Amino acid sequence: MQILEEVSFTDDRIYVRGKLTARGTRKRVDYILFFKPNIPIAIIEAKDNNHFVSAGIQQGLDYAKILDIPCVFSSQGDGFLFHDITQTDENIETEIS
Repeated sequence: MQILEEVSFTDDRIYVRGKLTARGTRKRVDYILFFKPNIPIAIIEAKDNNHFVSAGIQQGLDYAKILDIPCVFSSQGDGFLFHDITQTDENIETEIS
């Protein structure tokens, strides 16, 4: 397993205005977990413990959609909220203390 911290990326859109081109806004994932090199399996969005455990889940889900990563964890240091995009039943999110 490999863990990368503070990974920057864009949504691959290229904006053109006349002769000028630019990439979309740069985003930064707190952590990406890899099963093997080049096979990402989860994103972790970390917040401080003044937030709810679910505070980073939407941000993580947005990043996971762009990067095509199946699982998202949100944490504020005291617990985790796990979201499995591949699930089709009511167990899509699980809180882990």
